[in-house]
Amino acid sequence: MSRGVSYEVDIAKSAGQRIGKLMFDGKPSGDATRFVPAVKNYRASGGGNFPRVAAAEQGWSASDGIRKLMIGVVGARRAGCGGPGRSIRRYVPRWTGS
Repeated sequence: MSRGVSYEVDIAKSAGQRIGKLMFDGKPSGDATRFVPAVKNYRASGGGNFPRVAAAEQGWSASDGIRKLMIGVVGARRAGCGGPGRSIRRYVPRWTGS
């Protein structure tokens, strides 16, 4: 994900409902909030049973591998990143048993 984005994952919920409390820059994201994900060509072509990704508008494409591209982005922004990254997701605890 991107700097400034945080969310919770609740694995007890059904598929499509597991992501919650999606925030951007400390504010709840609304239905109008748009994010541009970076995905490998396998996922972009619908691999892994993600047909909506394959059907989505493609904003940009490159022949370089995503790893190389992300290294370039991180390297370019390293001076302003504020040190080591922190987790952007939090898992909702579910207790079972007595």
